[in-house]
Amino acid sequence: MEKIRRGAPEQTSFDFTPVRRPTAAQPLDRPPALDAQAMRRALQRRLPGKEIHLTITQNRTRVLSYRRVAEGYHVRLHQIFLHGDSQLIDLISQYIVTNNEQAGRALDRFINEHREHIVSRQRALRLDTDGEVYDLQAVFDDLNMRYFAGKLGALRITWSRDGGRRRRRSIRLGVYEEGAKLIRIHPALDQDFVPYQVLASIVFHEMLHAVVIPDRKNGRRHVHNKQFRKLEAFFPHHKESENWISKHLDLLLSYRGSRK
Repeated sequence: MEKIRRGAPEQTSFDFTPVRRPTAAQPLDRPPALDAQAMRRALQRRLPGKEIHLTITQNRTRVLSYRRVAEGYHVRLHQIFLHGDSQLIDLISQYIVTNNEQAGRALDRFINEHREHIVSRQRALRLDTDGEVYDLQAVFDDLNMRYFAGKLGALRITWSRDGGRRRRRSIRLGVYEEGAKLIRIHPALDQDFVPYQVLASIVFHEMLHAVVIPDRKNGRRHVHNKQFRKLEAFFPHHKESENWISKHLDLLLSYRGSRK
């Protein structure tokens, strides 16, 4: 079946320069500097009078999190932090105790530099780009060349699995998984009534996540910051696509596809 590409834009003169992330670190070809117990003791020394309960994970989504408890802190760290030095441990301590914004930005830089090594359980991923209506890889390739000078070729894209057949109250049309360099697009957009530009605007949005560095304010990570919104608005049909999605949200929520 020939894939529909209704309304594909003509070449524009839009000059898009991606915001660069910090240069990736060299491969970690040495053992970690610390083990879990050594990391716990190092944090304990920096937080006197507080009990540290430390869990080392391989969670690629939440690489650093903590929770205050009566006796101290429950801390969860991705194993990549075990390769850090004393300065990194200082930053972790500052972030845990004070939500220090400068420490948060420095930790974000460390995470971005080591994103290649932040992985979850290894599992085979079957990319599904051949939709009933749209060729998702063709949409991605077109946007990559048009707006990103072909620099995002390392990213992967796939239709996500259908979340079930029950009536939805909300729908997430796209998501970017930074650790996996993977974009997932909801198959509700792979329907005849969905304009090409609406699908393209969602793919463009997720591609921006690969090039715009999040801000950190008051201890919270802001991915849709001012820089992100400014660049997103450059997409020619951004507002029209948002309006179309709002108008047709009920139809998207009622999607009952069979993609597995």
